Amino acid sequence: MDKIFEQKMKGTVYLPHCPLFVDKFSEEQESCIALPITMGKKQHQKDKLYLTTTEWKETYGGHKDDTGKRMQRALFKRLPITHCSLSLLPFEDPVCSRDGIIFDLTQIIPYLKKYGINPVTGKKMTAKELIHLKFDKDSDGNFRCPVTFRVFTPTSHIVTICQTGNVYSLEAIEELNLKPGHLRDLLTDEPFQRKDIKIEETEEEEADEVNAAHYSQGRVAAGLTSTMMEPITQQKAAVLDADTVKYARVNKNGYVRIITNYGAINLELYCKDVPRACENFIKHCKSGYYNNTKFHRVIRNFMMQGGDPTGTGKGGDSIWGKPFKDEIIRSFSHNQRGILSMANQGTDTNKSQFFITFRSCSYLDGKHSIFGRVVGGTGTLAAIERVETDEGSRPIADVFFLNSEIFVDPFEEAEAAVAKERENIRLAKTNQESEMTVSEPTIAAQIPKPKEYGTGVGKYINLPELVVATKRMADVTEFGIAKKTVKPNQIFGDFSSW
Repeated sequence: MDKIFEQKMKGTVYLPHCPLFVDKFSEEQESCIALPITMGKKQHQKDKLYLTTTEWKETYGGHKDDTGKRMQRALFKRLPITHCSLSLLPFEDPVCSRDGIIFDLTQIIPYLKKYGINPVTGKKMTAKELIHLKFDKDSDGNFRCPVTFRVFTPTSHIVTICQTGNVYSLEAIEELNLKPGHLRDLLTDEPFQRKDIKIEETEEEEADEVNAAHYSQGRVAAGLTSTMMEPITQQKAAVLDADTVKYARVNKNGYVRIITNYGAINLELYCKDVPRACENFIKHCKSGYYNNTKFHRVIRNFMMQGGDPTGTGKGGDSIWGKPFKDEIIRSFSHNQRGILSMANQGTDTNKSQFFITFRSCSYLDGKHSIFGRVVGGTGTLAAIERVETDEGSRPIADVFFLNSEIFVDPFEEAEAAVAKERENIRLAKTNQESEMTVSEPTIAAQIPKPKEYGTGVGKYINLPELVVATKRMADVTEFGIAKKTVKPNQIFGDFSSW
């Protein structure tokens, strides 16, 4: 163990720095780090039985926030229903497209005149397709449903009728129009069709036999205990997202060959254990996203990095259009040559860039998602490692990712399995309904017609039989035993009757 030096005059203790963090200090710096020692009668003033705000924020609060995380959260923020989807400002004269996207009339008309497309979807759109929306307000000026009188929240599910433009809550339309089959506007009584209902906010996906979770959405409890939630009395199963359903059916590894200008490299991908990174890599290879890109960073005895279409090391995007979370598997380690791993800028910032190691780099464990390894083309890997680079570790002679070949794609097979499973369920339900469904005339024909004993009211009643049955019932006790006939007692008299 290295000797610990103590300098009492300055009240500091010098500790040799840890080898794991040696890359953070230059060779010119001292090999010791000074740690202050608090001495005197105030040394225990911070020994409290609780955590202060500063301690929680700076020391004990888990993962510390950084610029990358803040930027990632700022990439997406749901737009309230009271705002225009073009200007991102509160609207004054609301209209919506046939897709259910809300705009401000003063903002969308000039845009359509200039470009002629929907600014959100990119599809062609004209001013004639816009639907003027009519919102109802309460005494405080808040938008509400004119039927249920519930105030709309920024994430409420609202719908409008194309003919009238009246805006209702989705619950009102379902309960008063769709379920009873009364397809008339609730305010103007104007008839409409199902296709005329436009949902402003995306309707939730319903759970089925494939994507239903084993737990509920928890809205019944939330509606009971929270005044902010709408009361809900029906328990619904939570819906698993499409990726979760698909990844549950991935049970084998994938195999890809990448072709460089120095030769081919065969890769095995851990699709079952690290599905997101593997699917991202495979789909980028299939779409040609990596074709003709450069390995912009090659460091001998360390790694080669690529996957950036800009070739700068600062670009690239995932197949989802946003960074995805790390998939750290503790049993995987950067402990050998040829490990395929994701490059990132911090926690949960994976996009499209990846790297392949030239030697053991175990200090990267827990920081980068390992999703594969090299199983062929070690000569190509050695040739790329010998490439001369500049001071910034950029190859002087470019190393290109020319093309790729997909040998095994477990995700495509999983998608086909999910589609087949849903189709089998649909066919089973159809067959079951066809077997149980019997036409009404057939049922009526099987029911015998009652016999008529007269005309008018009571023509199906057999009065004589009813009288006899009533008499028989009178002769039966309450226990179902017939009454015995009582014979009168005979008294013996004289012989005058003989």
